[in-house]
Amino acid sequence: MSEQSKAPKLIVFDLDLTLWQVTIEIVKRPLKQVEGKVYDSGNSLISYYPDVPAILKQLRGEDYSLAVASRSQWLDGALELIGYFGWDSYISYKEIYPGSKLAHFERIQKASGVPFTSMLFFDDEYRNIVDIQTLGVTCVHVKSGLTFEALQDGLAALEKKTKS
Repeated sequence: MSEQSKAPKLIVFDLDLTLWQVTIEIVKRPLKQVEGKVYDSGNSLISYYPDVPAILKQLRGEDYSLAVASRSQWLDGALELIGYFGWDSYISYKEIYPGSKLAHFERIQKASGVPFTSMLFFDDEYRNIVDIQTLGVTCVHVKSGLTFEALQDGLAALEKKTKS
């Protein structure tokens, strides 16, 4: 077994249209939680993709480190949603600010110590996939949010890469 395959694995997720079903910038502020559900000030329900909570729980149970990388301009809203959804205990690294995701990944790599080649990234925007692949990160383009199928595809690709 190579040193690389023994390296800890880190999985990074985009937020908007990857973990949750909305672009945070268009949400009407402030957010509120009522009976376990999250609404914006216009009473629109804000929800996550159905598989996401179970995926996050499973991955943390399997000792993966988890991170989010988002270009969001509304940091407080993104952090608030993460908290409302109960995901704070799963996500170790949060890089949420406008700009290139390359900067997000540089900071995540520095903070975690995990090499880019041991990272897996999910995003709905193909331009981010193209950028982050240049670092050696295994990337999965999700078109309709994170699913167990997309997760399995990504984990298989990462495993194949770390064994070669």
